[in-house]
Amino acid sequence: TVIITANDGAPDHMEDDPDNVGSQITVSHTATVVMTINVTETDEDPVFTMGEMSHTYAENKVDTSGDPDLTVYRFAAYDPEDADVSFTLSGVDMDVFETLTAAENSTDDTWDGTLTFASAPDYENPADDNGDNVYEVTLTASSGTGADEKETTINVTVEVTNQQDAGSLELSARQPRIGVPISAINLSDLDGPVSGVSYQWIRDARGSAASPATDCTDAGLTWENAEGDGATTDTYTPELPDDGKCLRARATYTDPEGNGSAIVTSSQSVQKARNLAPKFEDEVGPRYVVENAAVDALVIADVSGDGVDDAAADNDRVIAADNLDAEGADDSLIVYSLSGADAKYFDVSDDPDGGQISVSAVGAGMLDYETRRTYAVTVTAADLEGLRDSTQVIINIVDVNEGPEIMEGRLAVSGEPLIPYDSMGTEEVATYTAVGVDAAGASWSLSGDDAGDFGISTGGVLTFNTPPDYNNPEDNDKDNVYMVTVEATSGDNMASKQVTVTVGIVVAPGERTSLDQYTNEERFDLNEDGIVDASEVRQVLRIWALDNPGN
Repeated sequence: TVIITANDGAPDHMEDDPDNVGSQITVSHTATVVMTINVTETDEDPVFTMGEMSHTYAENKVDTSGDPDLTVYRFAAYDPEDADVSFTLSGVDMDVFETLTAAENSTDDTWDGTLTFASAPDYENPADDNGDNVYEVTLTASSGTGADEKETTINVTVEVTNQQDAGSLELSARQPRIGVPISAINLSDLDGPVSGVSYQWIRDARGSAASPATDCTDAGLTWENAEGDGATTDTYTPELPDDGKCLRARATYTDPEGNGSAIVTSSQSVQKARNLAPKFEDEVGPRYVVENAAVDALVIADVSGDGVDDAAADNDRVIAADNLDAEGADDSLIVYSLSGADAKYFDVSDDPDGGQISVSAVGAGMLDYETRRTYAVTVTAADLEGLRDSTQVIINIVDVNEGPEIMEGRLAVSGEPLIPYDSMGTEEVATYTAVGVDAAGASWSLSGDDAGDFGISTGGVLTFNTPPDYNNPEDNDKDNVYMVTVEATSGDNMASKQVTVTVGIVVAPGERTSLDQYTNEERFDLNEDGIVDASEVRQVLRIWALDNPGN
């Protein structure tokens, strides 16, 4: 209701001024009217009271209990006519979020709806439509129904930001056992490649042999550093103080986001072992065999022996102990095997008293002192449960005084038949000479399975066409042993010599000054099982130390 007064502004008469005694004012003509304005009802759109349109969400967000927290933002809206409000999502990334359910807020007559991810977003693997970690949706607040339905929409963006991801780690065995090595394996991190990895094995402080821990996932466990063999490496050997305790491996490292870590906990507490792996003594001394030894000739520990005795002395065998603990032995059969680049030249027996190395059929007559003086094999001892240990044995070839070679006929080829050759070497392989009464003017040629890998000059110099790569052999049977026949032809006469070129790292162990001088098998996969494990790394370091005591 309002009163409207109209005044024409023309003076009519004078009157006393009520606000100023003794003065007068001019009074004009006026008219008034009382007006009533009626406001009619119109159905209005819902109104957002909490409707921020841009949001950020840090990946790996958790709530106070440590569980994933998928909430982004709580929206609120009301209807001016006090009708119920509902929310709907649309847009290219709507499926990434849960459906919003509106709930009435009794304190302020608004309706609330919380935007929530359906599953935890991963910055490294974005699930939004264009893969830029910015999720785009349209939020609609609706009231009324049918023709009377009213809507208000806002465009909402949620940017997922990168955070440090926890790494993942696994254990090589489900059940830790005293005396049996267990490894932390398969370390990975979603943030990218890791470097500078260090390990620490820890155990719960409450478990004991008398009262073993029953739940290694118990959040109330307290942890302390383990102190046994390998406690700060990726492979740990539980000891008696670990009996009954849960075991955990923690890896710390650097990843593209900074300092990262990964933890894995054993599913069961440490128990005493039913069986221990066989174990070689810390240092296995060198072995010896005479050059050109026949098949089954024994490889022995005495440099003065001839290696052809039918029976081996105890110290000739490579022996692995199989003791469970101080109270008794495993009484498990041990099986010995050989591996490594030189393993084909030797055999090893399954003697219950130890593995006896002998010359194989391949090595028979091939171990020439003047060609190569040192061989290396890896001896592995495995028990019936598959537990194993390996050690490397250096086999030295003992020189034998050989008589001169008597040559018959009018033409012959003179030169080395057995050639060791360094991988990736570029020098000549050997030089061959035509001898005999018809040697003058002889020409050279090559034949045999691997002849295509070589060339020979007019002067009898044998060379590789391209430097041989030990890790990518090109010989016919891919064993780094190249077979070629060197042929000399003079007139109607032809003579030949079968030549065997063995590619590898041929520097004697005592002369090696760098790990690069070891073959791939010697450096890494000693037992040739396709897996490089911690025990093999330690074995390589032992080989290096034994060959280089000055270091």
